[in-house]
Amino acid sequence: MSGFEYLKLNIHYGGDTLIKDDVFDYVRGSLKKDMLMDPDLMIWSIFEDFCKKNGVSGEVEQVWYKLPHEDK
Repeated sequence: MSGFEYLKLNIHYGGDTLIKDDVFDYVRGSLKKDMLMDPDLMIWSIFEDFCKKNGVSGEVEQVWYKLPHEDK
């Protein structure tokens, strides 16, 4: 076990990523909040299945993440 029971994810999808003045931002799109996932069982296909279930067309191209204490 990794020491974490669950990992809480907020997934932004269907939008665009921008870098302006050295600040990363995600604009437009949708948000799915507070998804709980077992980090020991997290695999790439979970993100692909998420896209299918939420009507996002195409392949998963990138996964960006940040820690809760990090700003945009």
